[in-house]
This record gives sequence, C-alpha cells and structure tokens, in this order.
Amino acid sequence: MKDEEMIVCCNAMCPTPWYHLSCARLTAAPEDDWFCCNKCLKSPSYTYCLCKQKEDARGSTRMVQCAKQENCRGHEWYHYGCIGLQDTDVLPEKWYCGEECALDAENDDHVLNHSRALTLEGLRHLARQAAVRTGNGPVMVEDWKIDLLSFWSRRHPDYLANAHYFLACVGGFAPKNIIKSLIWNRVVNINGRRKGNVGMDYVSKQISRDYKGTVKSYYGKVTDKHAEQLAKVSGPCGHVLGEMFSGDGPSSTLKTPCRKRAEILYKKDVESFVHGNQGSALFSYLPCREHRGFEDFDGREVLRDPQNLGHKLKALSRRLDTQRRGER
Repeated sequence: MKDEEMIVCCNAMCPTPWYHLSCARLTAAPEDDWFCCNKCLKSPSYTYCLCKQKEDARGSTRMVQCAKQENCRGHEWYHYGCIGLQDTDVLPEKWYCGEECALDAENDDHVLNHSRALTLEGLRHLARQAAVRTGNGPVMVEDWKIDLLSFWSRRHPDYLANAHYFLACVGGFAPKNIIKSLIWNRVVNINGRRKGNVGMDYVSKQISRDYKGTVKSYYGKVTDKHAEQLAKVSGPCGHVLGEMFSGDGPSSTLKTPCRKRAEILYKKDVESFVHGNQGSALFSYLPCREHRGFEDFDGREVLRDPQNLGHKLKALSRRLDTQRRGER
C-alpha cells in the first residue's frame, strides 16, 4: 500500500486530498480532473491556478499548462485571465509559467543566474551614478520610472506615492518653470570638478549629519530635537559648512580620490572579493546545480498585480486633481 500510486482531489479545500488508487476504486489515474466526492465536485475551489478557483474573474475556464507539467514550480495550470491573457491569444508550443521553470527546462545554473542578476544590478547602479555625476536630468527622471515599478513590486507604498508625485509634476502637473527646475536642479557640485556632481538629497543628508555631529561634540550630549533648535548656532558649525563648500568637501564619504588612488582601491576590492569567495565555487559553472540560498531568488523586476498598480496610480492622480481644485 505504501508504494502504491496516489491521486489528488482537485478541490483545493478538500480535507483529505490524497488517495491511493485502490482506495479511490480506480485502476489508473484519470486524464481529466478528479474529485473524491460530490461535495468537492460542486465546490468552486480548485487546486490549480493562482486564484485557486475553477473560473477566473471573467467566468472563463480556459487554461494553459506550463511546459514543465507536474514538475512546474508553480500551479501547473493557469487561467488565461489570471495571467493577463485573452482567450484568443496564441501561445508558443512550449509555454513556461515563469523564469524558474524555463531555466529548469534548460538545466541552467541558479547560482550563476543569481551572480548575473547582481552584476546587472551593479551596472544599473553605475549608469545611475554616471547620470548624477554629469547632471543628466532626463536620464535621472527615467530612473525614477524604473524605481516606481520597483517600489510597487517590493511593497513600499510611501515611496510609490513620492515617485508618482514627482513623475506627475515633471509630466505636466507642475508649472513649466518648476518642471524645468525639477529635471535639471537635482544635483550639487561641491568641489566644482568636472563630473563631480552629487545627488542633492545625499548632500542634504551629509549636511544634517555633520552639523548634528558638530553640535554634539561642542555642546555635549543633546537630542536631535535640541540640535534642530540650535540651527542658527555659528562658530564650529559655520566652520564645518565652510569646509563643505570651499573645495575639498565635508567628509571622506564625499571626496573623490585621485585616479591612481581609485585604481588601487578598486584592485584591492576585487582581490578581497575573489579571495573571500574562492571556496564557494561561485566562479565555477556546474549545470543543474541547486543552492538553497537562491531557491526563491528572481533577478527580474517582476511587476506584481499590474491592474492593481494601474488603479493605485489613478487614485493618486485623482487625489492630486482634487487638491488642485481645492486650492483654486
């Protein structure tokens, strides 16, 4: 009995979903859906698809099967409507529900894919940094569009609202002179060097941090609230701010090392990284390798619930319109 083939009831809410074929009075597993009793047959619950229902939100039962079939990492079968498709859409002969199943089919290396995704994220960071250093406003605005999708997928509603407000303003909600300022006045050049711009928000953070540190060092232990109340204090604070905008910058975190020094630091970082990961086989390609640390990793920017995102952005836009009408 222990080694006998088993079958599952297709009602996701079935209290005892698994049955031996002999217990279900079957000689072979049926090709169609199987339900253990009439109650499960009449239930709208379903073991497949994201929605766990027999019908999607449109009332359609049309479904597509992942090419990995019973080895699918998800739900194997999916309603067209639940994955954003129309019933008339034509799918490829081998359709995979996601990148994980597609990579499994190719016997790809998950650890290598993780490393590639990190490399891609690093390249994106370098591209953003280059846009900041050169003060390229339009490119920085495009980065905000990518960030908006990231904020939604990673469930940061406050950041999402901020990104929407900024993009709405530069998209025409704000007056023309404000739009121009928002696009082009996003950086500060402390040292006056070519390609030496720093993000304005980062500079503001450094000023606040250095100022509070100076106040605390000269006036003893004070709270952040006391530090804010002492905003007009001169003397040591004025000296720090003078250093910040005179030439060399406020602290080592904002200084740009010379090219020779930068190359030395870069080589040391690379050597340290290679030395620290030699035993992890990170640099070896091993087909079909599995790694528990990366089982749930997905390097793509997966857009979670795009329809709900659209509703959220429309609601934020209506709120802005309501505020503008109230001001008038």
